[in-house]
Amino acid sequence: MRPRATGGAAAGLLLAAVVLYALNLRGPIVAVAPIVQEVASGLGISVAAAGVFSSIPVVLFATATPFAAFLMRRASLETTVLLSLAVVALGTVVRSLGDFAWAVTGTVVIGAAIAVGNVVVPVIVRRDFRGREGVVNGIYTASLNAGSVLTTALTAPLADLVGWRWALASWALLTLVAAAVWWRVRDLALPGRSSGASLVGGAPRGHDAEATDGRGAAEGTPAGPSVPAEPSRTVWRRVDVWLLVAAMGGQSFSYYSLSAWLPTLLADTVGLDANGAGVASSAFQALAVVGAIGAPVLMAKGVSTRVVLVGLAVLWVALPVGLLAAPGANVVWMSCAGVAQGGNFTVLITIMARRARDGREMQRMSAFVQGCGYGIAATGPTLLGLVHTASGGWTVPLVVVLGALTVMAVAGLVVASARPVPPRPV
Repeated sequence: MRPRATGGAAAGLLLAAVVLYALNLRGPIVAVAPIVQEVASGLGISVAAAGVFSSIPVVLFATATPFAAFLMRRASLETTVLLSLAVVALGTVVRSLGDFAWAVTGTVVIGAAIAVGNVVVPVIVRRDFRGREGVVNGIYTASLNAGSVLTTALTAPLADLVGWRWALASWALLTLVAAAVWWRVRDLALPGRSSGASLVGGAPRGHDAEATDGRGAAEGTPAGPSVPAEPSRTVWRRVDVWLLVAAMGGQSFSYYSLSAWLPTLLADTVGLDANGAGVASSAFQALAVVGAIGAPVLMAKGVSTRVVLVGLAVLWVALPVGLLAAPGANVVWMSCAGVAQGGNFTVLITIMARRARDGREMQRMSAFVQGCGYGIAATGPTLLGLVHTASGGWTVPLVVVLGALTVMAVAGLVVASARPVPPRPV
């Protein structure tokens, strides 16, 4: 039997595993965008029809989250991750095998597998990085965006060398690397874990994933009166959970809507060609890394979560307002929003972790909040396209985005100001 990694080495390996996992949770989706013309031509479809390869996964993010929660109740978190990586790899290969039907099938498989990852990572972070959730969630979010940037930058050159099918299929290799590390992670011994038990949904109460720090309360949780042991399945009845849904919905709606339409918007309003619009809009993706790391660092240094959220909201709103008022400075507005979208997602995930009483409740909150949030997001690209067509311009669509960001900001501030939730009594 191999010796089990412990202490700092174990935490470092687990963090590396989270990063590698995150690199696979957006990259397979955005890989199509740089070579969409070649993909459409190879499949005998229009470029517009090829848009389904971007929209289908977001729909699956919403509809497949109940399955993710079911899977986590039946298997350990590590096994859940390994299964999702295997299915991402399968879908990535299937997407490149045959005609349009094969490509759609592979995309559905990819979206369902990534939906599992969306739910399971926050649960793992809360379980194994107690007291450091904000920073680790920031690294996770930064890695999501790094995966997008990596595949966006390298897929087209790969397609020039080996063709679009092999270029898309080659990203399955990254899932194998991540799976190899997660296979090793199964043997880690970290504080708060119980040997041999699933820490969400399967561990005995005394060995729950939310093991206390020895003082009867979870580390970093303010002391407070005991509350009745409300069943975790009733999270949907809580006002703070619905506020998180509204905040996550506004965030995701804006992100996916703008990701889909920014290049076209810039071409129409500023006169950039396709290549120029693509390069300019890449700042919106790349600078998310800055916000994803910077926001939790600020909170760790004692800056109020509310202050951080206000700053991020101002940066987010700069994009629609700036494009309406001064579209010529679009790179500035996209850079501001890039920082904001990475940071805001991280802060919302961290707030969710802080407001879950235990690991079981975190599992259900993660599935419910992200499922509903992505359900809202799935309507964004289509709705913005319809509004653009109906209005004949981009002013009304940008006002729609501004409205979604206002909901996000208000809901986020309210839930960040709510009374802390005490841990569930053991």
